[in-house]
Amino acid sequence: MHRLAAVLLLVLALGLPAFAADLRYANPVVAGVRTHLVVVDLKSPTIRVQPMVSGKPPLYMKRRARTFASMVKGTGCLAAINGTFFDPRTYTTLGSMVFDGRLVHEGFVGSLLLVDRAGRGHYVKRGADLAGMDLSPYTFGVASGPTLVHRGRIALNPRAEGFRDPRLFSRAKRSAVGIRGNGELILVVVSRPVYLSQLARMMRKLGAEYALNLDGGSSSGMYYRGKWLARPKRKITNILAVLKSDDVGVVTRR
Repeated sequence: MHRLAAVLLLVLALGLPAFAADLRYANPVVAGVRTHLVVVDLKSPTIRVQPMVSGKPPLYMKRRARTFASMVKGTGCLAAINGTFFDPRTYTTLGSMVFDGRLVHEGFVGSLLLVDRAGRGHYVKRGADLAGMDLSPYTFGVASGPTLVHRGRIALNPRAEGFRDPRLFSRAKRSAVGIRGNGELILVVVSRPVYLSQLARMMRKLGAEYALNLDGGSSSGMYYRGKWLARPKRKITNILAVLKSDDVGVVTRR
């Protein structure tokens, strides 16, 4: 309580917005690789994380791609990272997405990382029946992969999770999402091409209890407080966005 009060006093003294202490950026070298790192306090009442999918509800799969910038524009987005995989020919988003206790899109790729209303992380193995699962305790979730970290340990086994695209096993620009045991979400984009094994080591060193690889390569991108830290080289169908809590609800971008 004393620590929280001290942080709030500092925020007020500096004239910063209330969410400033709950969202931060760093550019550390992790396992020898320069890294863009955004840290989100999932217990914060002032900010929320949610998926944004290109399309029109209730048909979230409108099979349409947009530029990252157009998906962020006009949303009040504080930070964002590219999301899960999609088919570049049909623009079908391949990973499931959860928002505010409901399945906003059911995909068929990867394992699912969920965040409950207390800011705790949960992992659901690939193949689970999400349509029949009670998702009401969860505020946010994304399915992607392969899994990088599970229960604080490297757990990289792409083929066991159904990933066989040879491009995934070469060096590439990467994006990843992870949850720390203290209730912090970490969004990561690397500054140079790396193998999945390197990315897994990085996420563990950054303290992830659970971590998933996101779509990478030409899809890899990150936005933070008005600055583009990395821009995708192609249009994409979905992003993971951090917004002020009073802006939450914009799930799709037409």
